[in-house]
Amino acid sequence: MIQLSIVICTLKISNLRPLLKSLNINSNNYKDFEIIIINQSGESINDIINKYTFNFIEVVPKTRLSAPNARNYGAEHSNAEYVLFMDDDAIFVNMNQGMFKQLIEKLTQSQYSMYIVQRGEVINNKYITHWPNLDNITIRNFSRFVIEWNFIIRRSLFGQIGGFYDIGPGSKHLAQAGEAFILGARVLVLGLEIHKLDNILIAHPSLFQIDTEKNRKYVYGTGYAVGYSIHFMPARDKVYWITRTLLSSIFKINFLLYKLTGFFDGLKHSPPRSDLFNTNKY
Repeated sequence: MIQLSIVICTLKISNLRPLLKSLNINSNNYKDFEIIIINQSGESINDIINKYTFNFIEVVPKTRLSAPNARNYGAEHSNAEYVLFMDDDAIFVNMNQGMFKQLIEKLTQSQYSMYIVQRGEVINNKYITHWPNLDNITIRNFSRFVIEWNFIIRRSLFGQIGGFYDIGPGSKHLAQAGEAFILGARVLVLGLEIHKLDNILIAHPSLFQIDTEKNRKYVYGTGYAVGYSIHFMPARDKVYWITRTLLSSIFKINFLLYKLTGFFDGLKHSPPRSDLFNTNKY
């Protein structure tokens, strides 16, 4: 059986070149993984993928999908036991034949349903991890580890919990982040563990800049995700996340209104707003 699908959603196919190159493996040696490309660029990817003998599946949606829905669509086309979602502008760092072989072997033998690989960025040719220095992943710290482009999840579990909720980049509303939070919370409250794969490194350009409209939408989305997820958390963890959200809002005064509005919209399970000052929901 195919063990791993790498699902890549792309709007800009030039990003695929460094991503595929960063795999750095002889594709003839590995037939137990596939690469699914959700191509929303309007351009052909043949010149790029024909350089490799990987098992590619190209999917071209009929209409433009948001990033979370595009990932869900990719998972629907997967034939593998596990799925890894990659942003098209992310890359593997220091990947080699041995590491990839170990990853496939681990997944083949694994009884676990979800892993995360290291998330970070490359600055001056040095990998800088965004992981905290913590041993265990819990319902109270998982958001410091998990993001939508660094986890490997059993495909059956991904389907069981409904995939990504439609908040995140490209969604037709204000919530432009938070999909990984809701998914990770759902996994943990089922009593499942999230395990770390420390030796697999993925880098992504840092996207957060101070006090921009885009980041206000990001903050609204993170607030929304916490509020939405609180409903299925144990009581003590509800208190923790409510307190943490309120305190983090106070210390980021520029984003206070966005964070709290998102939190209370999520808490009510209201559809995300199309505009902060407009009560019309998407």
